[in-house]
Amino acid sequence: MAGARSNLPESLFEKLADQYADGTAISAVPAEYRRAKSIADHLWRMFNTRQGSIPHLADYGLPDISEIYRRMPASMKEMETLILTLTSKYEPRLERVRIRPLPVSPLEFKLSFELSATVKGGERISFQTSFSTSGETHVQPLRSRS
Repeated sequence: MAGARSNLPESLFEKLADQYADGTAISAVPAEYRRAKSIADHLWRMFNTRQGSIPHLADYGLPDISEIYRRMPASMKEMETLILTLTSKYEPRLERVRIRPLPVSPLEFKLSFELSATVKGGERISFQTSFSTSGETHVQPLRSRS
């Protein structure tokens, strides 16, 4: 039964709303990209949630990003560990999650990572996750392959 659930391209919330977090209608996304879009949306929601703001899931979300920036570069490894831990725990469609920092221009005030994983069922997928000092978080699917 658990395997059948992991094959659904959208989350239950997306199915009920008939759209993704950014307002894109499910029907506007080609079927082969829906799972990646759904996972990216959940990661976006999770990384934009302040840790401690959901009482029954105290570790869901990230701490204040400005604190991470203030302790740079020492906090870079901490951020990698946080992303890995959160994704492994709260995105059940992914397994064998890996995080690697991406190079960023010194003129840009953002942190970027590549999050790669295996979608349960065998497909490899990657996302670029970027965090800016203004508090904006972006999650973009990079590629998926079987």
